[in-house]
Amino acid sequence: MKLFRNILVALKYMKENKKRSFLAFLGVGIGVLSLCLMFGIANSMKEKINQEMAGLGSKLLIVTAGNLRFAGGRMRLFSKATTLKEKEAYEIEKKIPHIKKVAPFVSFSMPAHSSKGDKEFLSVIGTTPSFFYIYNMKVAEGKIFNDKDNNQTKKLMVLGNKSYKKFFGDEPLKNQKIFLFNVPFKVIGKLEERGTDISGSSLDNKAFIPLKTALKRMLNQDYIDGIYILVDKEKNLDFVRKEVEKYLFFKHGKKDFTVMPYSKLSATQNRTIKIFSKLAIAVSIISFFVGALGIFALMIISVYERFIEIGVRRAFGARKIDIIFQFLIESFLLSFLGAMFGMIVAILLQILICKIAHWPFAPSYKVILISITLSSILGVLAGIYPAIKASMLDPKEVLYTE
Repeated sequence: MKLFRNILVALKYMKENKKRSFLAFLGVGIGVLSLCLMFGIANSMKEKINQEMAGLGSKLLIVTAGNLRFAGGRMRLFSKATTLKEKEAYEIEKKIPHIKKVAPFVSFSMPAHSSKGDKEFLSVIGTTPSFFYIYNMKVAEGKIFNDKDNNQTKKLMVLGNKSYKKFFGDEPLKNQKIFLFNVPFKVIGKLEERGTDISGSSLDNKAFIPLKTALKRMLNQDYIDGIYILVDKEKNLDFVRKEVEKYLFFKHGKKDFTVMPYSKLSATQNRTIKIFSKLAIAVSIISFFVGALGIFALMIISVYERFIEIGVRRAFGARKIDIIFQFLIESFLLSFLGAMFGMIVAILLQILICKIAHWPFAPSYKVILISITLSSILGVLAGIYPAIKASMLDPKEVLYTE
């Protein structure tokens, strides 16, 4: 009963001093919000990586023409080579055991427009039908091009979901065309939404055309940017990687290529996530202490504003411990309610971000619990000095002075 009465008194004071209470409340809320949101996003990114790796990603190799290395938090191409050929991809598939599929590719960007004249820069991947199998990409409407279309250099295009909406909105697929640098391409397929892969690239914003069409009609070149290699079993990945390196070194006479497991991209992403998490902790610690300082200041002001209330309560038999308890309840409520507000906003923002990025929603319950507990403890600690100061007031002196 006494606890309930103290809570009502605390809520009444907070209501009477809305602006001050809100600022202290907001400081704690921002600390919890930043910690829960940033760790929640990191958790969702990890879950996305795990989903990718649980599928075909754990059995995938990427061959890149040039020197690809980790730098500045991501994989970067330090030098590009023009020696990797399409036929080498098929020779690798034929000569090296344990290879299930290969998909040579080139990537480039070009100005594009629809028949209506909507102009956009379009990111294009020239590849073979195997690419869609390796990436487990499904068609929402229409179809993908086949090997015959590729060999005949047909001007066909499959659009990522967002790319299609950008050019055609909700219009049906029938008779749609995209002009790539004024070269007309018939749009034969629209892909299902896929989101970003673990390299951070969005496949929904891309367009896909047959590889030979890209090389001969659009780029006028005989070399490719890379090869995706799908291995039959994860245990054979390292064997295939070494064999591919041996074969390409023999063909080129030098190591002007990089052969990398797809899983290495997830290791790169994990490094980024760790840096992101450390930054979240640093920001949250600052916010927590700003919030604690706000509660401390509010409670000190509260002591001086409530001289009469404290004096009357002491005169009518309230013990020092009752006054201390009252002030600690108030500081705890401020921090706890701020923490709950921060947590709710963080979860709502994470749901929104995960929906936009097509990540699984995976809040960090451990971090939520820690942040609420920590903010509540900091709130109580911030209220200890003002509570003791209030309890030390002499009721006779207070009532006489006032």
